[in-house]
Amino acid sequence: MLIRARHDPWVNQGNPSSLSSLADVLLRKQYLPAAPWPRQAPVFIQVGNLFEYADWQVALGLAPDPPPTIARTTLSIVFGLLGVIGFIQHRRLDRRSWRAMLILFLTASVGVLFYLNLKASPSFGGSFIPATAKHEARERDYFFALAFMCWGLWAGFGAVRAMRAATKSRWLPLAGALAAFVPIILNWSAVSRRIEPAATDATNERARARAIRMEFTLPVDRGRARRTENLLAACQSGTLHR
Repeated sequence: MLIRARHDPWVNQGNPSSLSSLADVLLRKQYLPAAPWPRQAPVFIQVGNLFEYADWQVALGLAPDPPPTIARTTLSIVFGLLGVIGFIQHRRLDRRSWRAMLILFLTASVGVLFYLNLKASPSFGGSFIPATAKHEARERDYFFALAFMCWGLWAGFGAVRAMRAATKSRWLPLAGALAAFVPIILNWSAVSRRIEPAATDATNERARARAIRMEFTLPVDRGRARRTENLLAACQSGTLHR
């Protein structure tokens, strides 16, 4: 990393070009969490952020924008209630694994919330905090992924148990199991990267930089020059996607 950074590559996080900066990168000093106190945002904002992120886990394809909607949030509430059923049934059937999963869930939700002490997300809290308050650079829902996985497991289990309690048919419990796949279906269009503008823009920018570097650092070659011109033209017209 020390040798590589001194050549100024395109991707050079932390720029570990000296021994001191290399030590900072290895110790991840740029990622040290904030102190627990004072809170970087009001606690109710941080908790609200967690619920906002939870609302994005079930049916984001129905409404990809951050604010809650009737359709998406209703499905999130149903999914949450199935999780409550699964939570109760899990506790009744196997206390030992339930305790382990409960500890994981609390650690990955409330524990992460307290430890990281995040600022308000870019999409949340604008009406309740000063306009000059700092926000996170991006949405941080991925920090709570383990908590969402735990609740998803309880929701799937809850769906099966609810169907089994509602009927003696052997097919409806299977329908309850299939309900666990609903988030995959309803999130598919929202999380696809095939049409992600940021990814396309970044690809075009890298191609443009590559074309310029080829033009100015390599020996003149008519074939290469023609390819460079075509590459730049594709970038400028927006037709280059990969």
